Parts: sequence; C-alpha cells; structure tokens
Amino acid sequence: MNLIFCKKKEHSFDLVEISYENLQKGQYAIWCGAGISFSSGLPTAKGLINKIIEFTNLSTIEKKYVTDLVLYKIPFERLIESLFTIMDDVAQKQFLQIFEKGQPSIFHNFIAQLALEKKVKLILTTNFDTLIEEALNNRGIEFIVYNEFEKFDEINWDNNNIKVIKLHGCIQKPEELAITVGCIAKPGSVKYVQNPVKHILSKGIHEGILIFGYSFSDRFDISPVINTFRKDNESKQIINFEYTYPDDEFTCGTYKHNTFHFLRGYEKGEFIKGDIELFIERLSNKFDFKAIKREKYPNEWANYLDEFFQKLYIKNYKILWDLISGILLNLVGAHNESIAYFEKVLELIPTNAPSRFKLVAMQNIANSYIRSEKIIEAQKILTKAITIADEIEDGKYSDYALQQLSTVYYQLGDICTRKSLQLSNAALDIASKQSNPELRMPHLSSIASCWMKLGDFDAAAKAFSVALSISSNSVSFPKTVQFRNRLFIIKSE
Repeated sequence: MNLIFCKKKEHSFDLVEISYENLQKGQYAIWCGAGISFSSGLPTAKGLINKIIEFTNLSTIEKKYVTDLVLYKIPFERLIESLFTIMDDVAQKQFLQIFEKGQPSIFHNFIAQLALEKKVKLILTTNFDTLIEEALNNRGIEFIVYNEFEKFDEINWDNNNIKVIKLHGCIQKPEELAITVGCIAKPGSVKYVQNPVKHILSKGIHEGILIFGYSFSDRFDISPVINTFRKDNESKQIINFEYTYPDDEFTCGTYKHNTFHFLRGYEKGEFIKGDIELFIERLSNKFDFKAIKREKYPNEWANYLDEFFQKLYIKNYKILWDLISGILLNLVGAHNESIAYFEKVLELIPTNAPSRFKLVAMQNIANSYIRSEKIIEAQKILTKAITIADEIEDGKYSDYALQQLSTVYYQLGDICTRKSLQLSNAALDIASKQSNPELRMPHLSSIASCWMKLGDFDAAAKAFSVALSISSNSVSFPKTVQFRNRLFIIKSE
C-alpha cells in the first residue's frame, strides 16, 4: 500500500498520491545536501563531529559542551579549517578521502530514476561525494557535471542535457573543495554560486524544486543568495523534505511564519516532515521503480578515521589528543580551559618536532592567552613564534603571529600603539604576497584601528576603504557591513 497521510489544517491527504500527480505534470529540479548520503555510509556533520571528539582528552563535561556548540553554533567549515592547521597537505587529502566511501542510497537512486524518466534534468548539490553520478551512470544516463566554480557562469541552460551542479566542488578535485572558511569565502564565491542558485530558484523552466537532506546552513555563500529571493514573486514552488525519525507522523506546512528557518517568508516554500526514506520508497512503488528500496550501508568512513587519526597521533609525538582538545575549546570560546591543554603540548613537544607543528601550538596558546587577558604570557610566546614562523617557507606564515603580537601591544595601551601599527604593517606586507586578498583584511582593520587611536582619521579611512573593497568582492558580508559602518563613522568626524 502506498498511502501516507499527511495532516495539515485539520484535514489529511495522501502525500504519495499528490506528489506523484505533481511529478507527472512536469519537470522538477532537485536540490540535495549531505542528508541524502547518511544511509550511504558517509558522515553527516553531527556524525563527523562526534567522531572527532573521540580523538581528544576532553572531560565528559567538556565533550558535551564542545559538541553542542560546534554542532549548532560553529560553521562546519570553521571546524575543518581549525583541524587542518595540524595537518600537512598530504594529511589533509587523506582526511578528505572519507568522502570517497559509501554507495548510492535510496535518494540517489530515486533521483537517478526520475532523471531516466525525464522528470528531472537539473540536480543541484552541495555534496562532495560522487554518489549521484554513480547512480546516474548505473542507469546509462548521459549527463554533464559542473564542479568548477569559475565555470558556473558558462552553463548553457537552454540545452536539453541533464545537469549535475556541485556547488562546493567534488572529491575528485580535493584541492578545490569548499570545505574550509578560506575556500568557501574566497573572493567571488557568492558570484560563482549566484548563477545556478538563481536559476533553480527563479529562472529555470522546471515547475518546482524538491529539496532533500539540505540544512540551509551555508551562511558564507549560498544562504546570502537564497535570501535575495525571499520576496521574489518569480520564485519556484519549493518542497523541502525534512527527515525526522522512523514511524513519525507526517506533517506539512509553510515557512511563512517560521522565524528560525532560512525559507521563512517564502510565499511558495513548504515543508514535509517525517520518515522521508519511507516516503521515497512508497513514491518509488507508485512509479513502479522496481530496484529502489531502503538500505543502510556500513559506516566505512568511521573505521577509516580511526586508522587515520591513530597514524597521525603516532606521527605527531603522541600529543595530538591534547592539541585537538585545545583547538576545539578555543573554537567554542573556552579560552581559559584550552590553556592547560596547550601548555601540556608545549611541555611535551620534542625539540626535533617540525617547526610548523610548534608554530600551530604556539599560535593557539597565544590566542587563548590574549582572549583570557594574559597579555605578558602572550607576548613571550609570540616573540618565540615569530622567530619560528620566519624559518618556514620564507616566512609565509609569519603574518598571523605578527598580527597576534600587534593585538597584544594594542591592548597594552596608547604608549604601545605605534608598535602595534608597525607589526600590523609587517603582517600586511607578508599577506599581500599571497594570492587570497582576504588574508589582508584583518591586518587592514588593525591598521585602521591603530590610526584611529593615534588620531589620524584620514589614514584610518584609507585602510578601511581598502578592506571594504576586498570584502565587497568576497562573501564576508558581516565584515563588509562592519567596514562600511566604521568608514561612515570616520568620515562623519
């Protein structure tokens, strides 16, 4: 039996029947996120965070505190970026191999079958894995994959090809994955995703959009673009399938009055909550898609990470657990608590450890000292850190340590402001040699603050103007607003 009754406004209807009829009327576009790969044996953000917490020396209370904040308050990309500071390029690529695991789930197979039946020709995804492509290939379907950000503007929407657009890149090109803040917030990121997101939400010829397993948490690039369509009368009908738990009652509604969801205010945005895998299975039966059924594949990625971190632990002098503990506590703002872990790392780290590893430990504990207002301790550790940073790749990583030391002198009072300015300018010189202009923004902001403290508002305005021009071409919207407001205040003086 296919019947699934969905309650809405005191009446119920057969959700499968309604969805089947809508899909028969015309083409739909698909938008999917990490949730569709959960039963494939790939990690969700929550699963990955819980696994990473295992590789720490945090107390039970600290683990719960960190898990809750990282899961609900900290961008996933910020977590990965923090972890990558303790890995070299080889280790980072090995870590990312978790996204090469798994097998197509009921979602991937259902999407592919809809494409085979010519009900779907546009598939948008933020997933790094290639399980959608595998499901399409298994059915002999011809399709085009777009996974290079710079090529999104070149998509030919007028041809009849099935298109798979991977907004955050593909695991086949790990160096281009939008998995850290530095990658996802690089200049032009919003511009790159704007074309495909705008097309699927408003401009395409499809009747509507089916959203599976997407969390709407991409605050750096996709969410700002979605926000521009909230009151767009041309926006498509959106049905967001939210998975709850097996055997849960199916419910439906709109996001019109939901102030906590990113689709709030969307006139054509609806949700369906319940056991979505059950819904897909019943809908597949209605279509007579014989080969599609619910399956749960083993979590190979979890076993892979166990081996990966154990090797990294041995390679990094058995101090890795304390270092990760401190980094995670720092990430969630528990700076006082993180100091003990970092001090233990610096106490146990051998003299022959790689310089980059020492630098990461020193910069992290310096950050904790600064946030905990232990200025003298921060000054001492950063003086050593700058010496080490100067020896690594011609001082490529010195700018961050210099900027931290600039912050220390800035906090010491007016008498040290010029020293702070000197250090920020030195940091800016180093950052300016890198290809990513966003690396210059914190130094420009610090320079402007120093000039304001020294009373030279013209020099401060000049620094803020340069920072504003960089942030305006990137996805740093909060920074853009901050720079614009501060520039306005200066010019009003």
